[in-house]
Amino acid sequence: MTGKFILSTILASLFISPAWADPILSVIPQGVQGGNWVWQVNITPDLVLAGGPTSLATELGFRLTGDPLVSVTNLSPLVFDSNLPGKVIFGWEVPYGSPPFPEGVEANCTGCSVVNLAPLGGHAATMVPGTSYEVFSALGSVDVAVPGAIPYLRIVAQGPGTGGPLSSTIQWLGAYNGQGHISQEAGAFPQNFAFSGSLTQSVPEPTGLALVSGAALGLMAIGRRRSARVQH
Repeated sequence: MTGKFILSTILASLFISPAWADPILSVIPQGVQGGNWVWQVNITPDLVLAGGPTSLATELGFRLTGDPLVSVTNLSPLVFDSNLPGKVIFGWEVPYGSPPFPEGVEANCTGCSVVNLAPLGGHAATMVPGTSYEVFSALGSVDVAVPGAIPYLRIVAQGPGTGGPLSSTIQWLGAYNGQGHISQEAGAFPQNFAFSGSLTQSVPEPTGLALVSGAALGLMAIGRRRSARVQH
């Protein structure tokens, strides 16, 4: 395990506190799989804050630094089942509708794949040829009643086994002062929570217990409570 990965794991542990509430965005390094770097993004709603089941609405962007994007996949299309409009984050997004906004999952890459089987709402998957290696996501969920993390996206970047770099850095951000939003119920009203951050994984990739520990910790980006649900 490299010093860089050890440092990332230590920093991750600093962000974990059972006293913190609000929804949690977890960006989890999965190491090298099939020669490529894999990142998994989970979202955990705060059902206590919601006072019961709550739906979720996301406007989140992800950027890979110096590492070509291979694919992005909606991991829970039966939960995150609605393709929503969202504010432009990067500037290359394809707008749809009137007024026009990007929708669902969009990616800027060349030869990559966007897999989003969410059946409801607008355009599910859009691939824009380019080399910025960025992902836009705006998805809505069913009412979530069971506590725990929900797999959101799987982001695969070119890795050392396929001619890619020996490390992979991901940043999460959005259109609201550089931060992305997750919205959920907070008592009687929906509220937005803001998220931003970055994380790096490097070779030699963690193995065995180290990989389990790294995956369990990830980097928990804890949002700050905002005003009512995003208005366009």
